[in-house]
Amino acid sequence: MRKILGIVAAAALVAGTGIARADDLPPLKIGVIMTYSGPFATYGHQADLGIETYLKAHGDTIAGRKIEFVRKDDTGVAPDVSKRVTQELAVRDKVDIIFGGCWSPNAFASAPVVTEAKIPFFIIVAATDGIPAKSPYMVRMSQPVSVPVYTEGRWAAETKGWKTGYSAVADYVLGTAGAAAFLKGMEDGGGKVIGNVRIPVSNPDFTPFVQRIKEAHPQVAQLFLPAGALAVGFVKAYHDIGLLKDGINLVTGPLSETQPTETLGDFVDVIYTAGNWIEDNDSPANQEFLKAFRDAEGPDARPGFVAMNIWDALNITRQVVEAQNGKIDPDATMGLLRGHQFVSPRGPVAFDKDTGEIIQNVYLQQAVTENGKITMKLIQTLPMVHAQTIAQ
Repeated sequence: MRKILGIVAAAALVAGTGIARADDLPPLKIGVIMTYSGPFATYGHQADLGIETYLKAHGDTIAGRKIEFVRKDDTGVAPDVSKRVTQELAVRDKVDIIFGGCWSPNAFASAPVVTEAKIPFFIIVAATDGIPAKSPYMVRMSQPVSVPVYTEGRWAAETKGWKTGYSAVADYVLGTAGAAAFLKGMEDGGGKVIGNVRIPVSNPDFTPFVQRIKEAHPQVAQLFLPAGALAVGFVKAYHDIGLLKDGINLVTGPLSETQPTETLGDFVDVIYTAGNWIEDNDSPANQEFLKAFRDAEGPDARPGFVAMNIWDALNITRQVVEAQNGKIDPDATMGLLRGHQFVSPRGPVAFDKDTGEIIQNVYLQQAVTENGKITMKLIQTLPMVHAQTIAQ
């Protein structure tokens, strides 16, 4: 992995360039494109919680500029809508930065718009590999699907000795990418995938899909669905139909964007998850985030990954804007983002210099029952995993 430079060193590249005084500049306008309506409106709600938390902790100005948010509803998986609202933010609202990419097709649709308009774009949720490479003005705050899924596939075959696998993924581009990553991981670990199902994202009946896995009887099944009702519903069906009793293990990504896996219910017992953040991380950055979130939302509030990604995007935005003394030059901003490392509640993060892809830790965990209570047990930490390494 190429050497990653610090933000302070990069700031020297834009120092002394005749930048205007911060108090002479207009508000810092940040466009937010999230799903605010329909069955996946939780994504938009979590984004707003992340914004609220950050503003209460750090104030509503950056380098003397008042932060102004312009929110747009993408309505769900709707690339035409996403392209239109991205154009509105660029042309009519004249935003400085965009936080978006709630869905992979939507993020792909936004890429040519932000390229033409030269607007830095943080991909908050979308996970299909290769999205940030579609525009020199994109970086990813979430995680590319190949990283956790490949990791689980290879770990299952190589470490656990589960040589036969089965994929259950969403029936759109994200699912296709997830199935391919799991297949490669299994094969690199000495296993093979013996079947797959594509699950529709609109009101599916999980029973026939789970039944097909039961009949194929693999040693491990991979689940990759949007976090929330879909992923939780599948795991319930997996539990109720008795796949675990049949010796079919389950590996998955995050099940809920709002609720930790161990709090969902007994049906998650013994499943394995891979993700880019664990809540019981004692690092100062994570403790600051958790304290700020609970101060803003209540002592029992639990943040979702969307809220954390928004927090990170705002924190990094602050650093690059301050490095430019309040100004946002699009090309200088991307120079301060790509190729540099930052501190996050999830651990260190960096953006690939050429592709804008995120480089971060992967945490493999298992839900286990201890003293009558389900907890998450950390199985393995893979430091600073690069999506390009996975793909080779």
